[in-house]
Amino acid sequence: MAFKLKQHDDEGRIMDTMDLFSASMANFQQSMALASPFTLFGMTALVYDRFFRGHITTIDFGMVFIVAFLIYQVVHYKYVYPALVRFGSKQSWKHKNPMKDDIVKLEAHLCEIEQLIKEKS
Repeated sequence: MAFKLKQHDDEGRIMDTMDLFSASMANFQQSMALASPFTLFGMTALVYDRFFRGHITTIDFGMVFIVAFLIYQVVHYKYVYPALVRFGSKQSWKHKNPMKDDIVKLEAHLCEIEQLIKEKS
């Protein structure tokens, strides 16, 4: 017996609610944008102090951290972000996309027009 999992269709109400919450969190997001670099620096300093201080100098650890951070940014830009965009596009195309229906209709009309042109020539 084959079991097919069907996605719940709430006509976008969940995303509407999430969009409302994210819009209302604008002030919080701006304050977090200021706090995030300080948190990153504090956590990195804590890791250095606990695990690496006896083995590597502070300057060398800072350089290694900067290089690792840059590598992370490149990998995210090159691989992770395109995968996220592709997934979002695939999901929006696959599940009740009104634009898809319009494109299918346009393709059908184009095929009819091409047939008429072939018949007349």
